[in-house]
Amino acid sequence: GAVPSELGELTQLRLLELIGNLFTGPMPSLERLHNLTSLSVGNSGMAVGDFPTWISNFSALEVLVMEDAGVSGNITTEIGSLEELSLLVVHDNMLTG
Repeated sequence: GAVPSELGELTQLRLLELIGNLFTGPMPSLERLHNLTSLSVGNSGMAVGDFPTWISNFSALEVLVMEDAGVSGNITTEIGSLEELSLLVVHDNMLTG
């Protein structure tokens, strides 16, 4: 089934891993999860779509894994503002530029 949209309301969440599942449909908006230090999505049947611009608002983010997540478009240039980011994995997607 689909990932519930209520997941985006868990504003105190620090770690979110949605890898290797059989989800369907798009990824819900996670833009309110500003406390995340690790976000891993992919290999789950869920399509992220365009690289999420709200990722750049996650100032505490250390790990971002979007492996085979159906991500398309460009990686937002604002990702450079994530000073804590130490691991970025985005292979097997449809990224351009």
